[in-house]
Amino acid sequence: MVHARARRPSFSSLLLVLLLLSLSCSRTKSDTPATPPVITFIGWGPATQRELSMDQGVFDQFSAQTGIRVDFIPGPESMTERLELYRRYLGSKSGTPDVYYIDVVWPAVLADQVVDLNQYLAKDAADQLEAELRNDTVNGELTSMPFNTEMGVLYYRADLLHKYGYSHPPNTWDELEKMAARIQAGERSAGNHDFWGYVWQGAAYEGLTCNALEWEQSYGGGGVIEADGSITVNNPRTIQAIKRARRWIGTISPPSVIAFKEQDSRNVLHAGNAAFERDWLWRQFSEETLLPNSTARFAIALMPAGPDCLAT
Repeated sequence: MVHARARRPSFSSLLLVLLLLSLSCSRTKSDTPATPPVITFIGWGPATQRELSMDQGVFDQFSAQTGIRVDFIPGPESMTERLELYRRYLGSKSGTPDVYYIDVVWPAVLADQVVDLNQYLAKDAADQLEAELRNDTVNGELTSMPFNTEMGVLYYRADLLHKYGYSHPPNTWDELEKMAARIQAGERSAGNHDFWGYVWQGAAYEGLTCNALEWEQSYGGGGVIEADGSITVNNPRTIQAIKRARRWIGTISPPSVIAFKEQDSRNVLHAGNAAFERDWLWRQFSEETLLPNSTARFAIALMPAGPDCLAT
């Protein structure tokens, strides 16, 4: 769930999906609602008030254009918990929510319980990225439409890199380890004993899976399950990548990182207590997220490369 500036979700994609569901509601010509129709949309997890207000602005715009009101339901922060919630709704054939904001890896999981969008959005689908459409198509049916594009990126304190004489963010995991350790030692010596070099998502949920897949891919470890169905995750390169990440815990990453989700790692960075943070491109910084009188300056880079990436 890509660099210098975060991209907001595409309103046009949201409009298409909401319009589709409004048209799919079973009504006869004689059905004349006394009140404007309402669509229930379950989306991303709890966020800052600033982000929620921006989301509401999108729905207000849609309502102004269509006359359809949108009730927004924030989903759980954990994507794992969100998928479980969706399955309960769909399994019980609940009348709401009408529209689901789903993760890129869920189309096949939910394929049997969603509408084939080809009959409504075939023309619009032609404007989407081919790779995303392939991902969203299961057994020839378009289970979902791309909404926004995400990828894991490295957020870093540009002011601290400058302070310690670094001219660029780390290009490799080796560089990240060295830079994180040096900056961490320097900031602690200066009095910030809560400072850590690198924070990420280590809780037992989908966020950790994404981190682990990035480590694995950077080491040339392949996938967990290959296209032919073979399970290949237990290989020397993947083991090497996981062992490397394991040694970060308690050295350049706090011991509590094994309980971190996205907001936890952001909080550490926003509080001025980390040099680097792995997160998604869609999140944004703003001045109000920082400590008062903070001189912190943030920037974004690609995730560090491992041996396999360097070889290619």
